[in-house]
Amino acid sequence: MIDFSRVPDLARDPSYSFLLLTTQQSSLQLPKQRTAYLGLLIPVTGNAIRVEETLVGILYLGPEDVRIKKLLPSNEKEEQQLQEITHAIEETLNENKTLTIPQDLLLFLTTQEAQAGYPMNRVGEELQYEGTFPTRLWYVAKEEKNPPVYIAIQSTIGGEYVGIFIATRPRT
Repeated sequence: MIDFSRVPDLARDPSYSFLLLTTQQSSLQLPKQRTAYLGLLIPVTGNAIRVEETLVGILYLGPEDVRIKKLLPSNEKEEQQLQEITHAIEETLNENKTLTIPQDLLLFLTTQEAQAGYPMNRVGEELQYEGTFPTRLWYVAKEEKNPPVYIAIQSTIGGEYVGIFIATRPRT
């Protein structure tokens, strides 16, 4: 069972209704080769969910290593593109649509897959790793109206990030 007790209001936020189905984890699924998955990183401080600060995140997961990266804009055009991608991810999570992203982002994800991540430990159906910040990761299989996802809780100095990553490759 995934413990969301540290972020109790997150599943009640209408923007993140897909989390209502993520309380029961599934058998952990690992890709055969390192793969990039897009998702959202939602900052949480105490019981305060800072939805307005949600970021696009990338989960790089392989059979032996893992890393999570924030996707940050370097200019106004990229900021607009990331807002559109955030909306597309939310739609995909809430409506089980196929995630469609720009070709240049897909190329970026693919080239970044070559970089190694952090070694991980498997504890039952949970992955744990000590990268920049300690992180725990679970897999939740496809539900009726929701795609399969990886859920991560990353503990940082200022609080936690809850990551929800779509466990299928995006397309252009």
